[in-house]
Amino acid sequence: MRAARVVLKDGAFHVLTGMLGLIHSYRPNVPDQALDTAVLALLDTAASELASTLSLAIEHVRATLPVTSLHLLDHEFTRWSGTEGWHLINANDPCGT
Repeated sequence: MRAARVVLKDGAFHVLTGMLGLIHSYRPNVPDQALDTAVLALLDTAASELASTLSLAIEHVRATLPVTSLHLLDHEFTRWSGTEGWHLINANDPCGT
C-alpha cells in the first residue's frame, strides 16, 4: 500500500511542479486560453504516466487484499483509468467550505 501512496504523491508533485513551471510563461491576472491548454496537456500526460505506474503498484498489492477489497480496487481503477477529460470537482465551492 505504501508504494501506491508514493506513486500518487509523486504524481501530484509532478503536476504541481509542472503547473508552477507554467506560471512563468504567462502574465498574472490576465486570462489566457493558452495557459488552460497547457495545463490540460500537462494533466493528460501526468494521468497517462500515473496510470502506468499505478497499475504496476496495484499488481504488487493485489495478493495482499481480501476479495471484496480487490474487486473494489479493480472497479475503481478501471473507472478512473477509463475517464476522459477534466471536470472541476469543487466548481460550486471554490473555497472548500
